Amino acid sequence: DSKGKIVSINKSFSKITGYRKDEVIGKSPSILNSGIHDKQFYKSMWASLKNNSAWQGEIWNKRKNGEIYPAWLSIAKAVNPKYNEEFYIAIFTDITSLKEADRKLHFHANYDILTKLANRVQFESHLKSTIESCKRRNSKIALFFIDLDKFKDVNDTYGHTVGDEMLKTVAKILEQSIRKEDFIARLGGDEFVLIIKDVKDNEDMLHLAHKI
Repeated sequence: DSKGKIVSINKSFSKITGYRKDEVIGKSPSILNSGIHDKQFYKSMWASLKNNSAWQGEIWNKRKNGEIYPAWLSIAKAVNPKYNEEFYIAIFTDITSLKEADRKLHFHANYDILTKLANRVQFESHLKSTIESCKRRNSKIALFFIDLDKFKDVNDTYGHTVGDEMLKTVAKILEQSIRKEDFIARLGGDEFVLIIKDVKDNEDMLHLAHKI
């Protein structure tokens, strides 16, 4: 209502939030606040409702059980002509599944599914930004290209399951060989690449190659 209190909900509200009707009627919608958004977020929301009579956008809310979830919220201001009183209608959709799909899509686009390492797309982007950064800082990087010999023989002799386990094992070994600030990717097949930042001594890179 005009005082910002909940006067009516439908069954889907209870299904999404976990709150029963008697638990929310007369309460402020702030009971759904997740704590993620700052005061400015809500201030802008109310300013839009005041000036444009509407607001819509993505918001993080909290269910009764404490679980935080993403929602797409649309609020519209209306007027009850009988009493000449303003009220608000809010419609929201739980978009958790969409967020999860988006996260998976992003992962598939940037990472190798088998080894969980960065893929060729992310490698090319990272290499470009690293080179630009090194130019600005006048520092050096090392680039390692690693190809596994006779990997096809492993697949042909022991099967792709064993071959996959081998690739995952190699990925772990390579990850353990470098620092957290360095970068590793699988380009595809049996090809891996490493980007080592802030190289001080070429001898160190020879030692790393020997270690790997």
